[in-house]
Amino acid sequence: MRLPPAALDLKLPRLLARDATAAELLRARGAVPTSAATGATISQPVDVFTPSATETPAPIVVREAPELAIPDRGSITRSLELPAGTKVSSLSLELDIAHTWRGDLRVTLTGPDGAHTTVLSRDGGSADDVRGTFDVSEAFRGADAGGRWELTVEDLAGGDVGTLRSWGLSLQTASAPAPTEPTEPTEPTEPAEPAPRHPDADPLTHLAYLASPDLEGRGSPSDGYDLASLYVAEKLEAWGALPGNPDNTEAPYFQSFEFRSGWPLGLGGEPHDHGIGHSGRPEDFSSEQFEHGFYVTPDMPAETLAQINAQLREQQWEQGIRPRSGSGPNGDLTAEELLEASRAVGTVQNVVGRIEGTGPNKDQTIVLMAHLDHVGVDWRGNVHPGADDNASGSSVMLSLLPRLQQLQAEGKLDRSIVLVWTAAEEEGLVGASYLRDHPLPGTSLEEIDGVINMDMLGRWDDERLSVLHTTGGRNNYWSELVEEANSRMDNPFDRLNRDIGAFAGRQDGAVFTNKGEDVLMLFEGLSRPEGGGSLNPDYHLPTDTIDRIYADNGGEKLRRATELIEHLIELASNRSADG
Repeated sequence: MRLPPAALDLKLPRLLARDATAAELLRARGAVPTSAATGATISQPVDVFTPSATETPAPIVVREAPELAIPDRGSITRSLELPAGTKVSSLSLELDIAHTWRGDLRVTLTGPDGAHTTVLSRDGGSADDVRGTFDVSEAFRGADAGGRWELTVEDLAGGDVGTLRSWGLSLQTASAPAPTEPTEPTEPTEPAEPAPRHPDADPLTHLAYLASPDLEGRGSPSDGYDLASLYVAEKLEAWGALPGNPDNTEAPYFQSFEFRSGWPLGLGGEPHDHGIGHSGRPEDFSSEQFEHGFYVTPDMPAETLAQINAQLREQQWEQGIRPRSGSGPNGDLTAEELLEASRAVGTVQNVVGRIEGTGPNKDQTIVLMAHLDHVGVDWRGNVHPGADDNASGSSVMLSLLPRLQQLQAEGKLDRSIVLVWTAAEEEGLVGASYLRDHPLPGTSLEEIDGVINMDMLGRWDDERLSVLHTTGGRNNYWSELVEEANSRMDNPFDRLNRDIGAFAGRQDGAVFTNKGEDVLMLFEGLSRPEGGGSLNPDYHLPTDTIDRIYADNGGEKLRRATELIEHLIELASNRSADG
């Protein structure tokens, strides 16, 4: 069953509230608040003084009582501020969570420098509630305490709900050292290890949610796909990405469209039969454009309408059906006739955000793409989690957000970056086609200066990837850039194989390659390490699960792919106009 529209509408306003009224919605519905909106108070006033060498400073206590609902199979994040100029000697976390099944919950505390600790990880089984004080000193001792501390509460299973009633932090700072005589300078020491990266910079953080069985394979359309879309939109907002579809005031990170099919109405377009497995051959990867479904709008380009007609006509002949004639050119069905002859499967959405460039070429864009959907539940009732296909690529793209925010803050993004998680790729590149035909800010053919498509990055060993970088049968500028980016990695990939030419027309980037755009596709590789072979043995099967990724490489391949793409983005965004 899909989420009822009213239930989905309740979640959407929290994704992009911008004024005081909307800030109240954010606080009420559990979106990531800013420090100004947390309602945090210092419950014990602290005088500003300089303690003597023997005095122990009074603990600093901050807390709030948001009485905030924890959505079933969702998450909330709250923040509290601790004063600057303090270091952690000891730290305790006070929690009061009312919940009917505490075994559903994971609770994480993240410090200002990105260091984090998991306080609760689905512990306690069917017991109710989480109340008490947790000593988290070990994870943060010696760190700077000043800044924003974030508490994230995740509900990882369905059926039970709860409320974050209150939470707080009690900080004991270190005693001030006694004055000492000046000493002679010493030789410099080795630089300290860099601060841990924020959990959102790790693709495995997002993989755990997107590939969860609770999302039921993220079929287009489905409840699971809607939940995945909301998750991505909330991350985009949290990391400062502008909404990709600002004209859609109710859900400005969403580009929605109606997914349609000609089956079983005698038009062809028979749906996937995922209950029988897959050939594993590269030439059968994914789907041809509009192979299992399409979109129809009155203003759709004539070229797209003709392409859909041609696909349906071919399928009708293959199925022994005499193709239906319409009143359009060459006997094609018009958009109105196609609407009447096909059926609406449901509404789905691309998820789109934008990181504004900081240089003179900011009106040009580098588009990052990954399809968010998978194949859902097969006719036998088996869930296809789609951990590798394509929760992996979607997670890598999410993990780029902290770095993109940093590059923007440092003024190192000449061109803007548009991030697109597409819908209905598995059904025939439908979401990507809709975006191309109905461009949002930064995605018109005139604005795009390059596209990176990430699809299935998790399997096999972590020493290789496969790349595809041809436009019109010739290598495009990504051919050199991907090699340069690889050389900049701390530990470069051993091999960037050029062995996926069979994918050229069967991946989302193809809809832009066909229009002359320079596209790079990144893929995990085929079965032979030196190049070539078959798709991984779990492709389009219920066994495409997270544990298979971990078994192959411990998840390190996704982290290494993230690093490669970070270098690619910096190179592409700042390359010369004639580069």
